[in-house]
Amino acid sequence: MPDRSRAARPGAGAGECRVTGAVIAGGRSRRMGTDKRGLPVGGVPMLRRAVSAVAAVSDETLVACRSETPPDPSILAGLDVRLVFDRPEDAGPLAGVEAALAAARFPLVLVLAGDMPWAEPPVLAALVAEAGRRPEAGCVALSTERGLEPLVAVYRRDVALPAATGLLDAGRFRMHGLLSAIPCAPLDAARWRPLDPEGRSARNVNEAADLA
Repeated sequence: MPDRSRAARPGAGAGECRVTGAVIAGGRSRRMGTDKRGLPVGGVPMLRRAVSAVAAVSDETLVACRSETPPDPSILAGLDVRLVFDRPEDAGPLAGVEAALAAARFPLVLVLAGDMPWAEPPVLAALVAEAGRRPEAGCVALSTERGLEPLVAVYRRDVALPAATGLLDAGRFRMHGLLSAIPCAPLDAARWRPLDPEGRSARNVNEAADLA
């Protein structure tokens, strides 16, 4: 897989809204039984694949994780990324999303789970473009057969950050709670599946069998 960490964002122009890309990589990998961030997928560490896909369509790239378990530095060697740390340490991916939103330099924040190594940059670019067209939406998320995917989504920082912080402070850690708390719009399958006919951008890796 080519390293796309510094690829120019397609269509980026002087008047276009700039984008922070964030990979959420703080999971404990309980079902995998080992730190899956470094597991090879097509010869490339899983986390590195996700970071490269996000970086290809973003103006800056963050990796959100728990401060006690940052990824092995070798996984991200040579990539222009910034680590940011979850505020509540054991609140799941919502804490990573909040950390990314808080640290983002730009108003749109593209979020991808670190265990989704097959995300296609054209699909991520379509999410960003749709978010630019939908200023009324606090989130544009990939629409799948399971519903909206909150970890393949673009969040509007000024709307999503206070909502995420409020949920975490209330002890409500479900990612779909964030989608319920803000106006959300889908990127329908009819829009993204032609860019990814196998639907791999919506697949994650929880167990060793998922890699097979």
